[in-house]
Amino acid sequence: MSGGTDSVTKRRAVLVVDVGTEAMEHLGGSHGGVLQLLETSLEEAASYAANKGGYEHGAHRPYRQSKEDLEALLPVIQGKMPLLVGVHRVADIRRTLELGKRLKLKLILDGVEEGWMMAPEIAASGVPVVIDPLANLPRDFESLNARLENAAILQAAGATVVIKGPYVGHYARQVRYNAGNAVAHGMPWPAALAAITATPAKVFGFNDRAGTIEPGRDADLVVWSGDPLEILSVAEHVFVRGTEAPLTSRAQDLAHRYQTPDAALPPAYRN
Repeated sequence: MSGGTDSVTKRRAVLVVDVGTEAMEHLGGSHGGVLQLLETSLEEAASYAANKGGYEHGAHRPYRQSKEDLEALLPVIQGKMPLLVGVHRVADIRRTLELGKRLKLKLILDGVEEGWMMAPEIAASGVPVVIDPLANLPRDFESLNARLENAAILQAAGATVVIKGPYVGHYARQVRYNAGNAVAHGMPWPAALAAITATPAKVFGFNDRAGTIEPGRDADLVVWSGDPLEILSVAEHVFVRGTEAPLTSRAQDLAHRYQTPDAALPPAYRN
C-alpha cells in the first residue's frame, strides 16, 4: 500500500507443501502415498546434507528429488524454516503431526477443517494452524466435518490460531471479515484480533517489526470508524511505516475527472 518496491515483508518465510486430495490425485492416488513421498523427500534432503561431496562426485545413490529441490528442503530439515502443510482431514493431520515430531520439523498446518475433532492434540503439539473460519461446507470428502466453530474450538483448546482471508490473495483485505465471523461463532474478540495481527507476525517470523503497536515496530496502523471486525466499519486513516497513505484510488480520481469535465482542458480530458 505504500506504493514502494519493498512490499515483501520477508522472503522465503516458509516452504509450502500440500498433502490433500489435489496432491493425492497427482501423486499415486492415496493420502498415505503423498505423506510417504513427503517423508522420503525430507529424508533424502537429510542424506544429501550429510554427504554433499559424495553426491557431487556421483559416489552416492540417486535421489528422487533434484539437487535444486534438495537444496530447497535443507532449511526445513535443519529447523531454520517452517514447513507449511496444507492438510484437512483428521487422519492426515495426525500423521503430519507425527511426521513433524519424528523429524523435528517446524510445522505450520494450513486448512485443518477437521482440526476441531482433535483440538487437544493439536494444542499439545504446539504447531500453529492457519484457519479459514468460513470453511464450513465440504469441498470434498477430506473436509466432510468442516464447521464454523473450528477456529473457536481450536483456540479454546490452547492452539495457536492464525485467521486467513477467503479464497485467493486479492481477497486478503477481507481477512477482518473472517475474524469477525470467528467471533460470531465463539472465538473471543481479543483472540480473533490477535489471529490477524500479532499471531501471524510471530508464526511467520516477522514479529520483530510488525503485529503489535509498540516502539521499534514498523508503525503500520489503521484508524477505524468502529470495530475493525465489523463489516460496516471503514478505514479513516492508514499509516504505512508511520507515513499516512492517501485513501483515494485511481478509480476515484478518474471518476472525478470525467464527472465534472472542464471545458478549458484538452478533449482527452472531456471525452
